[in-house]
Amino acid sequence: MHLLVASRANVPASGVSAVVLNVTVTAPTKPGYVTVYGDGTPRPTASNLNFVAGQTVPNLVIAPVGANGKVALFNGSGGTIQLIADVSGYYVARARSAAGAFGSLAPSRLLDTRYRIGAPRVAVAAGGTVVLQVFGRGNVPPSGVSAVVLNVTATAPTRAGYVTVFATPSGTTPRPLANDVNFAAGQSVPNLVTAQVGAGGKVSLYNGSGGTVQLIADVSGYYVSGGPRVVGMFGSLPQPRLLDTRMGLGAGKVAVGPHGTVALQVTGKGNVPPVGVSAVVLNVMDASPPGPAT
Repeated sequence: MHLLVASRANVPASGVSAVVLNVTVTAPTKPGYVTVYGDGTPRPTASNLNFVAGQTVPNLVIAPVGANGKVALFNGSGGTIQLIADVSGYYVARARSAAGAFGSLAPSRLLDTRYRIGAPRVAVAAGGTVVLQVFGRGNVPPSGVSAVVLNVTATAPTRAGYVTVFATPSGTTPRPLANDVNFAAGQSVPNLVTAQVGAGGKVSLYNGSGGTVQLIADVSGYYVSGGPRVVGMFGSLPQPRLLDTRMGLGAGKVAVGPHGTVALQVTGKGNVPPVGVSAVVLNVMDASPPGPAT
């Protein structure tokens, strides 16, 4: 389908390079996937979310906007699906030289451990880490990038667990506590990840489960390195945890009740500046279902 985003829901009518959409597939009659991309451009081979029959699956998507102000959503299944898309922001089209500027890219597959793309053709071992080169691949510049936007999918896991995506360390930089994708055995789960880039233009993907898992990563954009000094620019951070209601971090040590709300202080926390911030990028997880979550 072809979705008009320019001039709708407070998105400007022109001058927009990409939009941030929460895309949900529901009521699929057969298994498949959805690909979101700039309308009027070649459809990429990368997917944004995967589903089985009868499943409802959401994922955050940063999608390039076509010259006609539209994005295209492709149903890669043999059956019908219902689609929902909620817009939460946009990127202004501008020169990609300013520190913190976003460079929108047509999605490109950088990693697929099933097919020897970006790593050996082998499932990632329990507690194992894949080091992925991102500089100079998928139209990511060879230098001058602080972070990349990756759609990371865990598939065919043999045990429940999680994936953490982080800047490949140099020296003794520790792996962050935060996690990016959580899964149960046999489940395929995607999530959009903004990952800092580390030594040599690489990111690392850690398998935090007791079994093996196959990993897929598609790049859809990058941020120019340097501290943001212009309105609207992005500041990359090393994934500090701000909230964990299980541990009393950032809120009371109590489960959130039915229809409850948690007020979370973000400015001045986790290296977020105390003032001058319009929005933050958070990975939010429901930690109540069974299975490991960190």
